[in-house]
Amino acid sequence: MRQVIVVIVLGIALTIAIVISIHHEKKEALLVLHAGSLAAPFGELEKEFEKIYGVDVQREAAGSKATIRKVTELGKKADVVASADYTLIENMMISSAPKYANFCIQFARNKIVIAYTNKSAYKNEINESNWYKILARKNVRFGFSNPNDDPCGYRALMVVQLAEIYYGNDTIFDELIEENTAITATQENGSYIIHVPSSAELGIDVAKIAMRSAEIDLMASLETGDIDYLFIYRSVA
Repeated sequence: MRQVIVVIVLGIALTIAIVISIHHEKKEALLVLHAGSLAAPFGELEKEFEKIYGVDVQREAAGSKATIRKVTELGKKADVVASADYTLIENMMISSAPKYANFCIQFARNKIVIAYTNKSAYKNEINESNWYKILARKNVRFGFSNPNDDPCGYRALMVVQLAEIYYGNDTIFDELIEENTAITATQENGSYIIHVPSSAELGIDVAKIAMRSAEIDLMASLETGDIDYLFIYRSVA
């Protein structure tokens, strides 16, 4: 019989999903593939679940798209898949042919923030009104995850594009993204469309922007001062 994968998006209901899987297949080990941004909460859930059920929970963290591709392209047999964007589950695992999951559970939300440290340039100047001006300065380096692999990456791009509307400034995306990458944005029928090339063709100006597959992979760069600012989920910052 074909394995059914229980998919969880973003929250803390891992226990419910794992109970379903274990009672169904009587496994002694449970493989959980999850988004990197979920590493901390799932680490806590792992301890509690193992204590209660005596099951060896094995976890692998990566960007959400990369996580799903482990199942859909590499053929990995997972019991639980947790993504930071539920639409990836619906499009890549449920609506796909073949079908890799029967349902997903949405039960939490998050926010994109800009993280910085006491080593960051202009740390005493940046605020909610001028952050895009600070990031545009020549001696400032910032980072975000690869939008081809990770929802935090394409959500960072969405934040920058929406900032043009919020601040009434139509040069923000150009100055921060288009001038430093091959990523572009166009307006079509009243909607903004962000065009992201393949990972090999992103054309990143590494002197200005740092990019990794998952946003958590950039935390060390922020802490050491290699980058000044990082687009990241509030739950991880």
